[in-house]
Amino acid sequence: MQRLLALAGSMVIIFTLLVPVARADEAPDIQLVRVLKAGRYEAKLIKRQPGGDQKVRRNLYERFKFIEETTRIPAIKGYRFGLRFVIVGEPAYKEIELRVFRHHPAVKKPGSQHASSLSTYTKKAQLNHATVVGYGFDHDWELVPGEHRFQIYLGPKKLLEQVFTVYRP
Repeated sequence: MQRLLALAGSMVIIFTLLVPVARADEAPDIQLVRVLKAGRYEAKLIKRQPGGDQKVRRNLYERFKFIEETTRIPAIKGYRFGLRFVIVGEPAYKEIELRVFRHHPAVKKPGSQHASSLSTYTKKAQLNHATVVGYGFDHDWELVPGEHRFQIYLGPKKLLEQVFTVYRP
């Protein structure tokens, strides 16, 4: 009986050593990145939180509903636009951290000394699960026509780019 238990224990150890285990720090195997929707959407604001440098606020939304698929966006206060995309890869549902760059026309926030034309932030996402990134016009000073270019990176690799043209209605 002891031999049988010892043999079973040895087999478990050998099996454990032979089966590859995905480590949390391993890079995911990205097979495909696909834009599912791009355009205007509505969403429910659930939380306003300060950004990393305390000068920028990030708003968290849920219940995204795309109401118009388009890359031409009228500069109207309250309008939101962006894209829903999926990153297909392994291991399934692995959480990853994306870096989002939004190149946009120069805007100058009231009270600021300098205009900015680039916004960046990180966003957690899961492989094989749809993710939304976007932007909304909350203030009059943001209503500047021009190109808004969203770029999504995983580490140094650019996964996708989506361009919207904002125009005066």
